[in-house]
Amino acid sequence: MVSDPRTPDLKEEMSEHFAEYESDYRTDDWANVVYEDDTFIVVEDLKGYEFSEWSDEFDGFSEMMHDLARQLVDRRWSSSYPVVFQKQEGN
Repeated sequence: MVSDPRTPDLKEEMSEHFAEYESDYRTDDWANVVYEDDTFIVVEDLKGYEFSEWSDEFDGFSEMMHDLARQLVDRRWSSSYPVVFQKQEGN
Protein backbone atom coordinates (compact mmCIF):
# COMPACT_ATOMS: atom_id res chain seq x y z
CA MET A 1 0.00 0.00 0.00
CA VAL A 2 1.27 3.46 -0.91
CA SER A 3 1.45 6.09 1.81
CA ASP A 4 0.41 9.40 0.24
CA PRO A 5 0.93 12.41 2.55
CA ARG A 6 -0.76 14.92 0.25
CA THR A 7 -3.91 16.65 1.40
CA PRO A 8 -7.15 15.86 -0.44
CA ASP A 9 -7.10 19.41 -1.86
CA LEU A 10 -3.57 19.00 -3.24
CA LYS A 11 -4.44 15.62 -4.76
CA GLU A 12 -7.50 17.11 -6.44
CA GLU A 13 -5.66 20.18 -7.74
CA MET A 14 -2.88 18.03 -9.18
CA SER A 15 -5.38 15.59 -10.68
CA GLU A 16 -7.26 18.38 -12.43
CA HIS A 17 -3.98 19.86 -13.66
CA PHE A 18 -2.88 16.53 -15.14
CA ALA A 19 -6.23 16.05 -16.88
CA GLU A 20 -5.90 19.49 -18.48
CA TYR A 21 -2.27 19.03 -19.61
CA GLU A 22 -2.13 15.26 -20.08
CA SER A 23 -1.19 15.49 -23.74
CA ASP A 24 1.83 17.66 -22.89
CA TYR A 25 3.02 15.25 -20.22
CA ARG A 26 2.72 12.33 -22.61
CA THR A 27 4.23 13.88 -25.74
CA ASP A 28 6.61 16.75 -24.90
CA ASP A 29 10.34 16.10 -24.74
CA TRP A 30 10.73 17.53 -21.22
CA ALA A 31 8.51 14.90 -19.57
CA ASN A 32 8.09 11.12 -19.54
CA VAL A 33 5.33 9.08 -17.99
CA VAL A 34 7.40 6.44 -16.18
CA TYR A 35 4.66 4.72 -14.20
CA GLU A 36 0.91 4.42 -14.40
CA ASP A 37 -1.65 2.27 -12.64
CA ASP A 38 -5.32 2.63 -11.74
CA THR A 39 -4.56 5.27 -9.11
CA PHE A 40 -1.28 7.07 -9.88
CA ILE A 41 0.68 8.53 -12.76
CA VAL A 42 4.36 9.29 -12.18
CA VAL A 43 5.89 11.84 -14.53
CA GLU A 44 9.62 12.30 -14.86
CA ASP A 45 10.19 16.06 -15.25
CA LEU A 46 13.53 16.24 -17.06
CA LYS A 47 13.96 20.01 -16.77
CA GLY A 48 12.49 20.56 -13.33
CA TYR A 49 10.16 23.32 -14.47
CA GLU A 50 6.88 21.67 -13.48
CA PHE A 51 8.40 20.31 -10.29
CA SER A 52 9.59 23.81 -9.35
CA GLU A 53 6.19 25.34 -10.02
CA TRP A 54 4.48 22.90 -7.65
CA SER A 55 7.30 23.19 -5.08
CA ASP A 56 6.86 26.96 -4.96
CA GLU A 57 3.18 26.53 -4.10
CA PHE A 58 3.37 23.76 -1.49
CA ASP A 59 5.75 23.34 1.43
CA GLY A 60 7.35 19.93 1.56
CA PHE A 61 6.41 19.14 -2.03
CA SER A 62 9.87 17.86 -2.99
CA GLU A 63 9.98 15.39 -0.13
CA MET A 64 6.41 14.24 -0.82
CA MET A 65 7.08 13.63 -4.52
CA HIS A 66 10.36 11.81 -3.99
CA ASP A 67 8.81 9.61 -1.29
CA LEU A 68 5.76 8.75 -3.40
CA ALA A 69 7.83 8.11 -6.52
CA ARG A 70 10.20 5.78 -4.65
CA GLN A 71 7.22 3.79 -3.40
CA LEU A 72 5.85 3.39 -6.93
CA VAL A 73 8.90 3.25 -9.21
CA ASP A 74 12.17 1.44 -8.61
CA ARG A 75 14.57 4.08 -9.88
CA ARG A 76 16.91 6.79 -8.73
CA TRP A 77 15.72 10.35 -9.07
CA SER A 78 19.09 12.08 -9.02
CA SER A 79 18.95 13.50 -12.56
CA SER A 80 15.24 14.24 -12.95
CA TYR A 81 12.26 15.26 -10.85
CA PRO A 82 9.24 13.09 -10.05
CA VAL A 83 5.75 14.55 -10.12
CA VAL A 84 3.07 12.12 -8.94
CA PHE A 85 -0.52 12.71 -10.01
CA GLN A 86 -3.65 11.02 -8.72
CA LYS A 87 -5.90 9.80 -11.53
CA GLN A 88 -9.34 11.34 -11.70
CA GLU A 89 -12.28 9.00 -11.30
CA GLY A 90 -13.40 7.73 -14.67
CA ASN A 91 -9.95 8.11 -16.29
